[in-house]
Amino acid sequence: MTSPTHGHVNLLDLITKDLTLPDGCDRWAIRTVYPDMRSKHGYRWPFPGQWAEAPGPLRTNNTDGCPDGVGDGICLAHTWRGMRSGGVPAITLLLCAYTSADVLGETTSEQKIRVRRAHVVDVVDGARLIREHGTRADLAGADLAGAYLAGAYLARAYLAGADLAGAYLAGAYLARAYLAGAYLARAYLAGAYLARADLAGADLARADLAGADLAGADLAGADLADADLAGADLRGAEYDRRTVWPGGLDPQARGAVLVGGAAR
Repeated sequence: MTSPTHGHVNLLDLITKDLTLPDGCDRWAIRTVYPDMRSKHGYRWPFPGQWAEAPGPLRTNNTDGCPDGVGDGICLAHTWRGMRSGGVPAITLLLCAYTSADVLGETTSEQKIRVRRAHVVDVVDGARLIREHGTRADLAGADLAGAYLAGAYLARAYLAGADLAGAYLAGAYLARAYLAGAYLARAYLAGAYLARADLAGADLARADLAGADLAGADLAGADLADADLAGADLRGAEYDRRTVWPGGLDPQARGAVLVGGAAR
């Protein structure tokens, strides 16, 4: 399968399309927090309608999008990949606004910024957002470990390199989703629809795929060690010599197609 083309949706744009920026702000951003509004380092974010301000000291020689120590600015993101460095799964999110004049640093490759202060606009249920608006969503590199995504409609979603370890994806619709290199160890995917999904190099060790539809999926280099594939449809799924299957499973007898030589 080929890499995804342009046209994937940044969910930050979706959240903000009908909103007006607060006075004094000219950009939107987003970040993850724990349910109690705390960051990975224990900073307690204010509730919506208030400003969060970096206590300092600010390191003027740091032009990166992440603080170089406690107090050295506030880290925000423009994408789900950018939020991942916060070390908190993208389940409870804060929609924020800021002014460009307050930007202290930026990591362009990951769409992260560091600012003096940020205005908290709203608290967003990140898992619900994905469940309801996941089609073609750009979730590359997202930290969704343990997220409740049962029945999520993620057709053609871009989830390359995403962390979905232990995520609950029962009955999720992932037709043609791009999950190359994704981490899905211990994920619950029973009954999920993954027809023609790209799972090349994905880690599916110990994942529950009972009754899942993997017809035509790309499983080249995927790790399915100890995964539960009872009743899963593997017809036309492609795998190669790097693919790791659960012990005792004969992929060809189940309809999978070997490409590129002998399998493990």
